[in-house]
Amino acid sequence: MRYACVLVLLTSIAAAQEAPPEAPKWTVPSFTDLTLKIRQIRGLMSPRAETLYLKGTRERIEQGAPLARPGFGPLFAMILQCDARTTVFLRPVNKTYRTSVEPPENQRKGHPWPVRSSDGPLVTVTIHSDDTGETRQVGGYQAHRFKTTVQIEPSKGAATKPGKVEADTWYLDIPGLNCRAEDTRPAAWAGHLYTQLLARPMSDHRDHVEINVTGAQPHGMVMEEIAKAVSGGNEMVLKTEWVQVSADPLDPSLFEIPADYRQFTPESHPGMLNREADPN
Repeated sequence: MRYACVLVLLTSIAAAQEAPPEAPKWTVPSFTDLTLKIRQIRGLMSPRAETLYLKGTRERIEQGAPLARPGFGPLFAMILQCDARTTVFLRPVNKTYRTSVEPPENQRKGHPWPVRSSDGPLVTVTIHSDDTGETRQVGGYQAHRFKTTVQIEPSKGAATKPGKVEADTWYLDIPGLNCRAEDTRPAAWAGHLYTQLLARPMSDHRDHVEINVTGAQPHGMVMEEIAKAVSGGNEMVLKTEWVQVSADPLDPSLFEIPADYRQFTPESHPGMLNREADPN
């Protein structure tokens, strides 16, 4: 939910060409109570609903179909207990959970990141954002409006298609979201993700992508957006719609493991571990 819906859409198909920058450090926030529901519409795909809950040092994210029948809960939920450096993955359909603990910074072990060679033709990606100066209060937080253009220009022989993306986005500034300090990586990731969208699926080489970022730098969680990607005469429209917001006090139990859930283990559900981490 933090980045533009265009980026979220592409995360599953974007294989990094270079090692990503180090993730921002874990932090313990002090959230004002907030419930925010949004709906994501991705081209011809079925809409998806997401709900964000914030309270004190904790965060909860739920995902599910917006047209689910009454009485049906979310398909997947994740609780971030920033004060305990713990992430809890919940699967309501079978009432199971698993946890992941973030080690202290001085005890973190580096893991090699698979780097794919990018010895192909040059692709230039130019990302430009303008801050419109418009703001909006949402609960105890402030949203800012940005307009962004991404121009993708491949050189001769590149697998990537030329294209252009235009996005009109409201970013909600929530310090400490995802238990992390301010994240400045989205602009760099955007170039790789957009070019992966427009790349041909079969190629004997990987294009060399150079990203140029100009203008203002958006930050925060996307709460409302409409984006249009055009390439080769095809057009894809992606939307994030703000459905509901509330600053009413939240029950602390929402951020704890339910008493009737049992811990997930690979032995009890062979082959399901990866699906627990990724509901999609």
